[in-house]
Amino acid sequence: MKLSEQGVLELKGSEGCRLDAYEDEGGVWTIGYGDTHDVHPGDRITLDEAEHRFRARCEEFERAVELAVTRPISQGKFDVLVSFAYNNGVGAFRTSALLRELNSGDIEGAAVQLGRFIYVRQKQEIELKRGDEGDQVIAWQKELTAAGYAVKVDGGFGPATEAATRRWQTDKRQKADGIARFRPKIISANLVARRVREIVKFLRP
Repeated sequence: MKLSEQGVLELKGSEGCRLDAYEDEGGVWTIGYGDTHDVHPGDRITLDEAEHRFRARCEEFERAVELAVTRPISQGKFDVLVSFAYNNGVGAFRTSALLRELNSGDIEGAAVQLGRFIYVRQKQEIELKRGDEGDQVIAWQKELTAAGYAVKVDGGFGPATEAATRRWQTDKRQKADGIARFRPKIISANLVARRVREIVKFLRP
């Protein structure tokens, strides 16, 4: 399957087009129609180059969706999945609960998973250590919990959170000093609007 003409227009509309390299909401260098491949500060391209990059990236994500989806799907669902992969990357798509739910035949469950992708990473890294308290600690504790490390989400960076952080660092082959260094996630209004449009289209027969 290939992205439909309507799918192309919707994807371009969601991404927008900028010919000068810029940092997106998460601090990733981007150019053209939301392309993050091999982009550096100061880069500038023409509209023709933006179109070429867009088509090349679409082909990559079309192939990824075709290979990963094991059930017949409508053109509309295919368009949404390509848009999702374009926005989040092939790796995130292949390992997503969205794909698992879809391949199991649970369309509504897949739509629910699609709606979870509304966050971006903040540009600035936060450092947290034992004794710290507040919302940033809660954000880190939620990160640990989501990654499978059992910790109480209470907003206090105590011994249990420090120990979980050390385990996380060891598993990530980092220096296990128990100090959390991460970029918190925030809700993106742009992604919320995009996911709503995609979910509506995804749920159509």
